[in-house]
Amino acid sequence: MPRLPELPYDTLDEAQRKVHDEIASGPRGGVRGPFGMLLHSPHLADRVQKLGEFVHYRCAVPGKLRELVGLMGHYCLVAMTINVFEIPPRDGSAPFGI
Repeated sequence: MPRLPELPYDTLDEAQRKVHDEIASGPRGGVRGPFGMLLHSPHLADRVQKLGEFVHYRCAVPGKLRELVGLMGHYCLVAMTINVFEIPPRDGSAPFGI
């Protein structure tokens, strides 16, 4: 399956430009990472960016604890993906020593 192409700014519609400009002018300082792809769905991109902005920049939880929770979330997402989609390891061994 081909990847979604990045959308050049001059091809964005009004809704996409609005979200792009909000992300670029916010604390992130630019549209990077998943946001380029998320602009294909500006409604989703807006919500994801607002949630991420709150968690990363406005939440009262101390920074180191936020980072730990983020790392744990990524670990759980990877483990869930392996279990749900049964991705075989590249070297033929069992995932995570199972």
